[in-house]
Amino acid sequence: MWKAKVKQGDKNAEAIQQAMKILINSLYGFYGAGGYCFNDMDAAERVTMLGRKILTVMVSVIEQIGWTVVEADTDGIIVRTDDSDSILKLVQSAIPEPFKVELEWRDCTVFVSDEKNYIVLRPDGEIVTVKGSKWRGRDKEAMLTEFVPTYLQVYATKGKDAANHYAESVRDEIASGRGWKWVVRTHRVGKTDEVLTEAGFKVGELATYAYKDKKRRVIATSPYEGYDVQHYFRKFDEILKELNQSLQ
Repeated sequence: MWKAKVKQGDKNAEAIQQAMKILINSLYGFYGAGGYCFNDMDAAERVTMLGRKILTVMVSVIEQIGWTVVEADTDGIIVRTDDSDSILKLVQSAIPEPFKVELEWRDCTVFVSDEKNYIVLRPDGEIVTVKGSKWRGRDKEAMLTEFVPTYLQVYATKGKDAANHYAESVRDEIASGRGWKWVVRTHRVGKTDEVLTEAGFKVGELATYAYKDKKRRVIATSPYEGYDVQHYFRKFDEILKELNQSLQ
């Protein structure tokens, strides 16, 4: 019921659905947590066992008819196909009641970099979702969270040459020392973050910074202090290389 309302754009339903998802996940997590009176290790094991069994069945029936499973986890399956409706019916017939499968999106471009890390784009380039922690998060640089999705958008809608032109413009900004926006990150200081605590930040504090000298463990907290151009230039090229290898 809530999912149907969310698809219609109901923001209140979306909030309720997310709250229910968090509650259910929390209850499941409590089942498998040791040291409490009301946990249930057997129940936790049965949940994961049933989840693996259903996922295995779904992948198996899809591959048996010759379609390619691009990514599969407990959140869903991504399939390379031109007949999503038939696959939906096939998978539904293969799994037991009361489990139901839904088609979340179709005709999309999906970039999978690692297991459980992928970016989904609609035909017009709109980003549907960024899954996993590799390409998102406040504690990561914009060269990961902004450049990567944008590069893929340009690649999918305008082609490789346009994407490379965009990459060159970002690389030039970083190499010239004008790319603070691409290298700065915000991170909550932990007990093991010696570089940040040595710089005067307290444990638990949000630190916004970039490396001014990575080897010497010196940080900068504003663009006026500059940043370690060589370090971030190499890091950017590593990101771009990984993208192109995955796209090939």
